[in-house]
Amino acid sequence: MNMMRTLLLILFTMITTSVWAQGVLMGKLVQEQKQPLEGANVMLLSNDTLGQPPYQKMTVTNERGFFRFQEVPEGNYQLLMTYMGYQRLQMSIMVKKGFNNAKVLEMVPDEKTLDVVVVEDQSATTIQGDTVQFKASSFQTNPDASAEDLIRKMPGIAVDQEGVKAEGETVRKVLVDGKPFFGDDPSIALKNLPAEIIDKIQVFDKLSEQSEFTGVDDGNTTKTINIITKSEVKQSQFGNLYGGYGTDSRYKAGGTINIFNGEQRISIIGMSNNVSMQNFATEDIMGVVGTSSRRRGRGRGAGGPRGGASENFMIGQQEGIATTHAFGVNYNDQWGEKTEVSGSYFFNMTETNSDQQLFRTYLNDSGQRYEEDNLLQSTNANHRLSMRIDHKFNEKTSLLIRPRVSLQQYNAVDNLTGTNFLEENNIMLNSIVNENMKDRLGVQLNNDMLLRHRFEKRGRTISLNLSTAANNQEGEESIYAEQLLERTQEMITTQQQVLQTNGGYTLSGDLVYTEPVSKNSSLMFRYQSSYAHNTSERETYDLLEESEVLDSLYSNYFDNDYLTHKGGIAFNYRKRGENRKFSMLMLGVDYQRASLLSEQTYPLIDANEYQFDNLLPHARWMIREGRNSMLMLSYRTRTNAPSITQLQNVVDNSNPQQLSSGNANLEQAYSHSLNFRYRNSQLGQGQSLFGFVNVTLDQNHIGSSTVIAEEDMLIEGVALPAGGTYTQPINVEGYFNARALLNYGVATEWIKSNINLTTGASYTHSPGVINDEINEVNTKAMNYGVVVASNISPMVDFTLSTTGEYSIAKNTLQPVLDNNYYKQTTGGSLNYIFGKGFVFRTDLNHIWYTGLSDELNQNFLIWNASLGKKLFKDQRGELRLEVFDLLNQNQALSRTISDAYLEDTRTNVLTQYFMLTFRYKLSHIKTGI
Repeated sequence: MNMMRTLLLILFTMITTSVWAQGVLMGKLVQEQKQPLEGANVMLLSNDTLGQPPYQKMTVTNERGFFRFQEVPEGNYQLLMTYMGYQRLQMSIMVKKGFNNAKVLEMVPDEKTLDVVVVEDQSATTIQGDTVQFKASSFQTNPDASAEDLIRKMPGIAVDQEGVKAEGETVRKVLVDGKPFFGDDPSIALKNLPAEIIDKIQVFDKLSEQSEFTGVDDGNTTKTINIITKSEVKQSQFGNLYGGYGTDSRYKAGGTINIFNGEQRISIIGMSNNVSMQNFATEDIMGVVGTSSRRRGRGRGAGGPRGGASENFMIGQQEGIATTHAFGVNYNDQWGEKTEVSGSYFFNMTETNSDQQLFRTYLNDSGQRYEEDNLLQSTNANHRLSMRIDHKFNEKTSLLIRPRVSLQQYNAVDNLTGTNFLEENNIMLNSIVNENMKDRLGVQLNNDMLLRHRFEKRGRTISLNLSTAANNQEGEESIYAEQLLERTQEMITTQQQVLQTNGGYTLSGDLVYTEPVSKNSSLMFRYQSSYAHNTSERETYDLLEESEVLDSLYSNYFDNDYLTHKGGIAFNYRKRGENRKFSMLMLGVDYQRASLLSEQTYPLIDANEYQFDNLLPHARWMIREGRNSMLMLSYRTRTNAPSITQLQNVVDNSNPQQLSSGNANLEQAYSHSLNFRYRNSQLGQGQSLFGFVNVTLDQNHIGSSTVIAEEDMLIEGVALPAGGTYTQPINVEGYFNARALLNYGVATEWIKSNINLTTGASYTHSPGVINDEINEVNTKAMNYGVVVASNISPMVDFTLSTTGEYSIAKNTLQPVLDNNYYKQTTGGSLNYIFGKGFVFRTDLNHIWYTGLSDELNQNFLIWNASLGKKLFKDQRGELRLEVFDLLNQNQALSRTISDAYLEDTRTNVLTQYFMLTFRYKLSHIKTGI
């Protein structure tokens, strides 16, 4: 008994000594008017971490601005305080046993209120101004998860083959700790950065560099994700390597290496495969010079590639089965105390084999139908180099330089057979066999220089942005076509050689001056000027003649000049109230004078000149109620000038039965856009709500006019057989588009998962002309989505989802062809780590189409699975057996609705294969803050 009492006494003494050796730290944060700052983030960090994990505590100030840390061991600390819109406050403090008072601390407003601010918070989702922030640790992922796997679990973010959408908009840029990562490519960072290094994810509309400096929104926003890495990653090396080989000679290999050394960061990525893994930016694959006379649909298979085959200069991932080789390097560093530098080089080469069946029904009186089989073999090679140099001469003056260079080459062999039918009695009108060979090369040079200066008076700024751009694109195309006219049994042969050269340059300047008029308001004065000169030369030689003669029917020399002057004024009001209430109002108007000059010098000399005078009002209103909600309403107008391709009035007969040309009489379009957004995040309850409504109305919209030949005819001197089509852009009135989306996310404890519920609707009124008659196509769509993402543990990671869309398409010319169709995709995925390092992965996707052409209504299931075993003592290696499309049902289907036709397509995709893959995880992460 005495021994027990002695032990209890010793234990009590140790506990009380420990308690009395600790202290309590208390303080208060206020703004410059001595008003308390509620919800400010306060972090207490130990100074000395040698050999020991760092001491770290976080808290948030209450409604009276007070913060409090209890049971703090004696020692020296750093007190770090952050609050959106205020400069970060940091101070050294010594904590002794007993009570310690940091007193009243004042935070100074940051004039760069639009910069990305790193905010520490314990909540899963927070709203910081117009930024939504997710805490990564609130979303459980498996140890091998990527950043893309992580964001899939976050409310309001969707990831599919079309890319990443946040709050209903496509994400165009991903930053890492606020800095560029491989230029503007959103996919590279998400697919190649591991989830385990991420501390927070921020989603916001990034303003232009000039707007971020002046604090006045110019409407040029980009949906952006900022990845904030964990503090210990700042001094680390990490990445992964993989390689695999399978049935049908399928292979894949690649990896990533990241070397982070404070401000200096180097990332290297590479891959080579023949399993349709493309996964990089649209700029990495070159299109062709000019446009194709065929308008194609877009399609994808579950788990397969997607993308359009539209032949613009830049196109996205190709349909079909692709072999890809890619390599890239990204560099970020701080050169001295005044210069930040980032740059990237990227190479991508993709070889694609696409086999597509197309079924098109025209909306004309005769109910004409067109069917096509198309086989395309193409090679796209791309080099891209970009840099960003930000030099600060002093605290008030800086210069930002952003050069970009891209070199692209495209080669293709395109074979098609097409047939035109009359729907009634299924009468064949004509058929065509067509072979095109294309060889294109393009170079683009761009540079922006932004000079910024702040005056002594707070809020008074001046900035000048100078931009230059130049491009040159050269191409050669051979055309061989045989047309059979069914009525006369006449065979028409076309054999031509086409040389195409496009080039031009753009010079522009933007001068902005801001002047404060009161404590909370300012005026912005702006002048912009831009001059663009473009040339296009198309030379077509008829090879059926005894000598190569330039054919004036298909040849054209065309120049286009577009000059704009725009000046305007905007009023900006910002006010911070109590309880973190914040409001912002911006009202502005610009006056723009634009002149458009189009000149044809061959085969005829002709010119068209237009002058446009426009008022361009714009407004934005935002209010934030405390930390939970934000409401924003914006209105913007803009003009859209026609491109030189749309203006050049030369007939493109790449497919002699589907002719197209530009229109030298096109005028610019004028667009109104109204956007409403609402966000609400219930802190501590794991709930978030987001919704938006977007409405766009175009005046003088650039639409299309289609002639569908009911008998043999001449178009612009070119023979068009019965059943053939001729398409030309024209100005039309009445284009209207409206979209709405509502997303609700909630974290549930009873199933330890995050649930996302989404619903939306859209309406498009698209006018066009068919055979000189107005046709108005009205498309309504309603969609929904349910996603359940597990938040159980890193060992068990599953996702269940279903999405559906019901579309109603009506037209005024042929109501009998009105159509309703439905697509539903239901899927599930599971990553399960069990036993001694065994990993089972599987995903299933069920796709159901109904309402398409009879040949395309489908109901199929895609099942992928793998079984892996972790290797080595630290389990960094893994040997994995994978099977893709276990049931061998993969397909690629799509529907396109235009103002002239309904079109369904089916494209070849990758089907069942097995592969044995080895992966190795590189990781050397230093601890410490």
